[in-house]
Formats: sequence, C-alpha cells, structure tokens
Amino acid sequence: MNTRTRTGLEILLTAIAFGVFGNVMLRATPWGLNAFLFVTVFTGIMFVIALRNRPELLTPRTIALQAAMIFFGAMYLIRDSEQLLVFDTFAIIVTMGVLVLPNFGINQRVAGVFHYAVGFIWSGIASVLAPFALLGADIDWKAMPGNNLSKSAFSVLRGLAIAMPLVLIFGGLFMAADAAFENFANRVVNFDIDTILSNVILSSVFAWLTAGYLRGSLIDHLAFAGAGAAAAAA
Repeated sequence: MNTRTRTGLEILLTAIAFGVFGNVMLRATPWGLNAFLFVTVFTGIMFVIALRNRPELLTPRTIALQAAMIFFGAMYLIRDSEQLLVFDTFAIIVTMGVLVLPNFGINQRVAGVFHYAVGFIWSGIASVLAPFALLGADIDWKAMPGNNLSKSAFSVLRGLAIAMPLVLIFGGLFMAADAAFENFANRVVNFDIDTILSNVILSSVFAWLTAGYLRGSLIDHLAFAGAGAAAAAA
C-alpha cells in the first residue's frame, strides 16, 4: 500500500467515524457543549492526521490557528448572544480556509486578503468535490490487501441470506404461539424509518464534507502530481 492510498484511506475512515459523531453531537439544539465538542474533535482530527502524514504543515502559526478554532468553538457555551454565535461560526469557517494555504506552499504570515479569499473558496469547493478524487484517484483499491476480507464478508452475507428465512419463519411461529414474545418482537422492529433516514443522511453529509476538507488541506497535490508524471514517463 503506497503513501497516497494509506493517507486517503486514513482520511476516509476518520471522516466516516466523525460523520457519525457529528450527527450525534449536532442533532440536539440549542447548540452549546455539543458544538464545542464537535469543533474540538474536528480540530484534533486535523492535527493528528497532519502529524501522521504531513508534519511539515504543523508550524507554530498553523497550531495557533487550530487553537483559535477551539477558542471560537468554546464560545458556543455562551448561548445568550445569537450574534456572537454567528460571528464565531464565520470565524471558524474563515480559519479553516486559512489552514488550507500551507498545503499549497503559501506562508500564512505573508498571505494577504486575496490568499484568504482563495483559501476560503477552495476549502468550500474541496469539501464538496474532493471526496470524488479521494475515492476515485487517491485510494488504489486494487492494491489493498482485501481479498481475505472480501471472502469473509461474502461468507457472512451468504450465511445471513440462508439464516434470514429460517429466522422469519420460526419467529412468526413463536409470535403466533406466545403473546409476550409477540410484544417483544413488535418493540424490537417498531422503529421510525424517518428518524433512521435522517440520521443516515446527516452522518453521510458530515462524513462527505469532512473527507473533502481533509483531502483538500492535507494531501500533497504537488508531490503526487510529480510522482504520477514520473511514473508515466517511466
């Protein structure tokens, strides 16, 4: 597994986990401690993945900006001022835009308003579109050692396909014979499909945007482009 695949896979798995976490955190309103934890965990993810894959991006200024994001996130604990929360949200988004600049060799110390605007726009575009590149170009699925895993997954699915009809048949018989078991089964399967769909959709949106932003701010595009050109020339 090459470096690009390893980095892309790490971003993908982390984004999926954070998508579920974000769904759990931000469903409850009004936002307070949950929003602070959301911003703090996201900032921690940025730091850890950069430390593991792009440590050169962790300059004192970058770390200071990440600390500023946590500070702005802490302002959600003050729920009395809606205007403050709007400004804090905007400050976090702008900071995220500035944090993508080092990935393109732009020093935040000398960056101007134009660079900040470009970083802001790029972070938004990357959050929406970069997951396509992450899934289609960054991760070499053929090179992953997944043959044994695929066989195991297929065996599990095959076993479920065989067992499910038997479970339904005997479950129906038990429900017909025992009223207590019928009440238990009804409680188990009595779920709200709208709630489940909303959880899945919100988790997926958070995971998608997180994967896109991390890909746009951490993956070394110039190095990978150079490696691809060298491989094509060879």
